[in-house]
Amino acid sequence: MTPDEAPIRSHPEIVRRYHARLLTDSSGAPISSENRAAWLKARRNGVTATDVGKIVRLNGTFSSQRSPLMEAKLSGQEQPFLQIMQHGIDREPVIAAWVAEKFGIQPNSLLCRGENSRHLATPDGIGPGVIAEIKTSTKPLDQALGTYRDQLQWQLHVTRSERVLFIVENRHTFRKETRWVERDEYRIFILAQHADAFMLEMDERQATARPTADTPTRRPAHAPSAKKPAAVETTSSFRSPAPAPTPEPARTRLVGADEDETRTWNEAERGELVAGYARGASIAMLALSAGTTPRAVVFELSRLWLKPEGQMVDPTAARFRYTWASGEEQALRDLYSAGIALPNIARQMQRDQLGIAFRLFENHIPQVPAVQLNPPAALAVATIYPANTAEPEVVAESAENPSTTTGPAAPDVAPRPCQTGRVRQLYEPMPPETTVGGLDPDNDSEDNRSWSPAEQKRLLELYSDNEDLEVFEIARHFCTTSRAVAITLTHLLLEPHGPLEDASCPRRKQLWTVGEVDTLHDSFRDGATLYQIAQALERDQLSVAFKLFGERLPSVSGFGELQTA
Repeated sequence: MTPDEAPIRSHPEIVRRYHARLLTDSSGAPISSENRAAWLKARRNGVTATDVGKIVRLNGTFSSQRSPLMEAKLSGQEQPFLQIMQHGIDREPVIAAWVAEKFGIQPNSLLCRGENSRHLATPDGIGPGVIAEIKTSTKPLDQALGTYRDQLQWQLHVTRSERVLFIVENRHTFRKETRWVERDEYRIFILAQHADAFMLEMDERQATARPTADTPTRRPAHAPSAKKPAAVETTSSFRSPAPAPTPEPARTRLVGADEDETRTWNEAERGELVAGYARGASIAMLALSAGTTPRAVVFELSRLWLKPEGQMVDPTAARFRYTWASGEEQALRDLYSAGIALPNIARQMQRDQLGIAFRLFENHIPQVPAVQLNPPAALAVATIYPANTAEPEVVAESAENPSTTTGPAAPDVAPRPCQTGRVRQLYEPMPPETTVGGLDPDNDSEDNRSWSPAEQKRLLELYSDNEDLEVFEIARHFCTTSRAVAITLTHLLLEPHGPLEDASCPRRKQLWTVGEVDTLHDSFRDGATLYQIAQALERDQLSVAFKLFGERLPSVSGFGELQTA
């Protein structure tokens, strides 16, 4: 940034002429990213455009980054700075000046607030009724747009703008692509609902940790937030209003029955709940549909299928509300698959029953008993995972013709030998991979597997069209290993450099920390290559690729008819 640009980026008159509202400090001064400490502190108190992509996925379910983000906000942990991020920082003011000259959108570094003052965003530019967002990337705009779709919609929501100019500059050629992105009111509504639920949980946890007078007073997270204003508000003052006192109690009680646990569900509501869960709806969406809270949904589903004992909430549990580690996820699936009851699982994992139930239902591990599906034909759709790459055979019954079967045309690739197939409900996740068709998942004999063009196309379709499928589940479709799938996807989507595996990497097989995952997300979105990310994180390219695919960061683009949102 040049000295001449600094006053432009920080002067409130730039925004005052337009429509955005600014978050201010106690003295009434706007909070700017140029004062990084104050800017970061203010962002920790709310949900930013960067945060929403870590809270909710495209299909409306919780993102795997939701829990790490919660822990980072509660602990105040910040993402470490890596040198590979410097390119975007250096180029932003240059691109912003180009945008100002070409489109009349002025550079911005001021933190904006929404109708809910904890809905926050710092767009790179603000103009009359519009905003701008700048990215540098090695990927084309179409592909980058899929990565940043929710960030853009959140910025439109916070600033009350009608559209955003999305600018992507190629990191190597410096070629700029631009596109206007319009508001998506339905998506904004979904994002706001998830953001409010996230902040409410954050407030509850902070109040639990500090239940006395030192708990800061905040605007309630559930304040109305996703309503589009009828007209642009014009004010002479952009100082945030003083937050209203939070009613007491501001959180649900931790011990004993509460309104969520004692909620009465009639038969119609219960039927809709079961049907929605069977179709794969997230807990948040089920709660929204029923006009209740996610806790109430989990309490009811637990009573239906998990047979809890005593109080489901137990704050004395050693790992009460701790972030879930990857090893715990595996253990939970194993214990549940082995038929261990919910109370015993909770005791073994040192967590409370409600926390265990939340994790089970968030991942759709419990099946819906067939007798509870009404009508069963509408929901009990089975999928056959055969030992080839053909489309899964779909079996459906109708009242008129109970034996009607619909299936795919003959496969265009030869079947591969496999020892087992599997029939499961669409909404039942497969158990973690131990063997796949008799293959050891750590055996590298499949690494050099030859993939036909048809198989590659099917692989990309499964990856791009099924966000909830893990790599090991995709591997089962081809009767191969997770490694073979990850290696093939890496060569198709990530352009690796040199050997994928490197046993000398210090953190090659260590668990991922919250900071590392944040760095992975931001580095990839900023256009860093797989090799650069691996070097920065001291991991080999294959382990980084596995994590990238698990987070669904790489998108499919340029493969014929395959396109991502």
